[in-house]
Formats: sequence, structure tokens, C-alpha cells
Amino acid sequence: MNDEELIDYCDMHSESDRALFSGSQINRMLELAGHPESFARRVSPNAWISMHDEMKTLCFIARARIRMGEEVIPQVPCKIIQFPGTIART
Repeated sequence: MNDEELIDYCDMHSESDRALFSGSQINRMLELAGHPESFARRVSPNAWISMHDEMKTLCFIARARIRMGEEVIPQVPCKIIQFPGTIART
């Protein structure tokens, strides 16, 4: 799945009842969105987290960055921080 397909998938899946995403999907979306300040830097790749509005926001920012031609630079892993209002499942 390429980055555009991942963004489309996450955008659509965030509207589902569970909106459950893997840590690796969330980490890639964080990278694509440029690690917005109001979000964790990374989550455990083994985590499963339900995200609705948060993922919509990441998709919106990631699409805007791609349209503007910003290059996505992977970040150095940081301490795991849970997203507000979500339940981490590891």
C-alpha cells in the first residue's frame, strides 16, 4: 500500500464504528502529517488504537503536505504516548 492509499484507507476507516488502527499505520500517518504538536511522536508498532477525529485530522494534514510537495522525513523513535481519549491495546 503506498502513502496515498494508506491515507485514503485511514480516512475511510476512521468513519467506521471501531476505527481501529495498528501502531505501524498510526506511526506512518504521523510521519506523513509531519508529527503535529498535539499528537504523540510515535506509538508502539504492536499497539491497536481506536481513532476517529484524530485520524481524520492526520489524513487532512498529510494530504495537504503531499499537495504542497513537502518531503516526508522519518523521525527518530521517541517514548510511547497514548493519544487523548483513546484506549491503547497492546
